[in-house]
Amino acid sequence: MMEDDYEGVLAARFAARFATSPNADAASPRQKAAEFGTVDRAARKTRERKATRTPAQRARAKTRTKMVNFKTTPETKALLAKLAKARGMNMTAIIELGIELVAQQSRAKEGTADA
Repeated sequence: MMEDDYEGVLAARFAARFATSPNADAASPRQKAAEFGTVDRAARKTRERKATRTPAQRARAKTRTKMVNFKTTPETKALLAKLAKARGMNMTAIIELGIELVAQQSRAKEGTADA
């Protein structure tokens, strides 16, 4: 008999704790939070990370870069490194300057202002 009473009390407590309220159509705060939490967390994380960038970081991100791979001799690589160090620039900037100089020279030879 004791067991029946204990189970009955336990069932009553369970029902009281988890029973739906008279306002069953009104969602609980936990249910509302669960529905609201369906936001794409990866997208939110990306937006938050972008929002915390400094102006310098934003300026760097505006330039789209493409990877260009090419092989050089060890002598050419050493010369490139030496030029970069002497000018206080990185190797990519030295290569860009070189390409621009070649473009200017070819425009001068062709006699055109734009190429």
